[in-house]
Formats: sequence, structure tokens, C-alpha cells
Amino acid sequence: MKQPCIKCPFKKSVAYALSPEKAHDILEAITHDKAFHCHKTVDYSDSHEGRVTAESKLCIGAVLFLENTVR
Repeated sequence: MKQPCIKCPFKKSVAYALSPEKAHDILEAITHDKAFHCHKTVDYSDSHEGRVTAESKLCIGAVLFLENTVR
């Protein structure tokens, strides 16, 4: 992935808000060296939470967020 997708939760222009719990979980994960995968590349066929597969890609929005906030 070269740029965030249209519904990336890290884009300022996204019209929906993450729940406070989900936002906290994502922030905790990406600031503690855990991968956060793009929702478009996660398999949601068996679970609401999704399953990372070999084809899953990192969320570029999360990567850019870290580059811009962690120094």
C-alpha cells in the first residue's frame, strides 16, 4: 500500500469516529511495535475482529501517523 485508503481511521477526513476503546487499542499497539494491518487486507469472513493472513498489508495510515508523531 502506498497511501491510506479512503476509510483509513488515521485520515483526518474520515467521516466516522472510532470508539474510544478501539482508538486506545490501536494507539497502544502501534506505539509498542505491534503491527496494525489495513482493514482492506484483513480476512473478516470468520470473525468481526478479522484475521491477518499472509496477504495482509500494514496500514500505511498508521505508519504515517507514527512518522509524524514519534520522534
